[in-house]
Parts: sequence; structure tokens; C-alpha cells
Amino acid sequence: MGLGLAASAVFLAGCAPIADQPQPLTQQEIDAIVARDNDYRWEFYFANRPDIVRPIVERRGYVAPGVAADFYAKCLSTDGFDTAYVYGVGLEFGLDPKTQTAAYLAYYTCAAQYPVDPVARGFLSTDQLGFMYDYYAQRLAPCLRSLGFTVPEPPQRGHFIAASFNGDSWNPYDGVGLARSSPVWRLIDQRCPPLPAGVYGTRHP
Repeated sequence: MGLGLAASAVFLAGCAPIADQPQPLTQQEIDAIVARDNDYRWEFYFANRPDIVRPIVERRGYVAPGVAADFYAKCLSTDGFDTAYVYGVGLEFGLDPKTQTAAYLAYYTCAAQYPVDPVARGFLSTDQLGFMYDYYAQRLAPCLRSLGFTVPEPPQRGHFIAASFNGDSWNPYDGVGLARSSPVWRLIDQRCPPLPAGVYGTRHP
């Protein structure tokens, strides 16, 4: 692929400053993410247990991703359970079924009271995803093409946003295919500035 260095070949828009950033997750969007996680967790542990009543749990705060495992382990320990009751596989580990069910309930309650912070997990708002799409489609993709890379055409804006919520979205960098340590990335980032990693994460190797 030809990485022509001629400045005239580079879209000027790719080098222009990034516009004002959109609004982050609203509380309503955060609540929806947490509710979805709670639903998934309940279904995972109790889908085949209609006899178990799902408790109503009041959220008390959030826990950071890096300390969540230790936090929930301490939660279980405080309630008198070992993590094996949550992460083990029933009687194959010699676990008592009644105690294991109680441990599942304790874990569900603790995780619902203190869910992992969706913002810290990298979830983006609909507004941010729309901003990302516009930047990718209108600036980044044309800029990468001007450097000689093959970038597939973007999906519809709505499809991109919907897919992004499921962790599967169109990414112009997928057509670059360079090694993580390649010095060419420095040139690419200079010519085609990426979105702020502090908000959008690292989108290329």
C-alpha cells in the first residue's frame, strides 16, 4: 500500500481540531446498562429456577472495573460464602446446592447494589456514538484512504450505533493492519488524528 507523504494528498479535514465533545452517558442510559447487566446475571443463575423470587435491590454506588472481583469476593465473605459457590460448577466441586443457591443470591444482590461503573467500563452515550460515527465516516476514513489504505464503506449511522452497544461496530482502522509497534502509526495519527483515547479508548493497536 502506498503511504504517500504528499501533504496535498491528505484531507485537510483530517488534520483540523476535533470539535466540541458530545454529552456523555445520561443517568437514564447508565440505568439501562445496569438493568441489562442485572437481567443477564439473574438469567444466568436463575433461568431454570422459577421458585426463586428475584429480590428488589437498591443501588448504593458503583465499583471500578479493576477492583470489582475483590470487592464482590469480600461481599460474599461478609455474607459467609466462598467465591467457589459462585464460580464453581455445582456438585462437580462438592458444593451443597442450597448453599450455592444462597451464594448466587448474595452475589446477585451485591453486584446489583454496587454495579461496575458503566462509564469506567468504556460505555459511550448515543450522542458520543453518533459523534464517533460522524468523525469516522466523514474525516477518519477519507483521511486513511488518502494515505493509501483500503477502508470499507461505513454502515448506516443507526446500525453503527446499535452495533456499538453490543461491542461490534465498524472501525476504519480495521483496514490498516499494521503491527502494534509499527512506527507508521505515528504518521497515521499525525495525519489522521484519532479521537481522544481518554473518552473513546484506543481504537487501533
